[in-house]
Amino acid sequence: MPTILLTDDQVSCSEIIWHTLRELGCEMLYVEEKSEVLTRLPQVQPDLIITDLGSPGVDGFTFIQRVRAHNESIPILVVSGIIDDDQNRARALRLGANHCLGKPFDCDELREVVRSVLLDCGGQTP
Repeated sequence: MPTILLTDDQVSCSEIIWHTLRELGCEMLYVEEKSEVLTRLPQVQPDLIITDLGSPGVDGFTFIQRVRAHNESIPILVVSGIIDDDQNRARALRLGANHCLGKPFDCDELREVVRSVLLDCGGQTP
């Protein structure tokens, strides 16, 4: 069972992602503050990180950079309302995100993207 760490300040979106992936058989960890994720990352060692881009405190772009500075192998999936902008998508991918998904999203698409990212990165799939 893959462990997925979710960090998103939009509670309603986080709940949808949480429940969708729990139903898929994933172990879910939720951390609201991206700065806390960076502190806990060495102990948690998730199979996948799901993050948004627009958030208070540490923004998603900086978060991706900081994760990559400490760990190049953990896949990162960006789920964000501002990812439909080609420049934001390109920047997130350039900084180290493995895949980007826009909000709002279809739950079936989320499941497929998570499976695909985990498979592409050699992790266990649900």
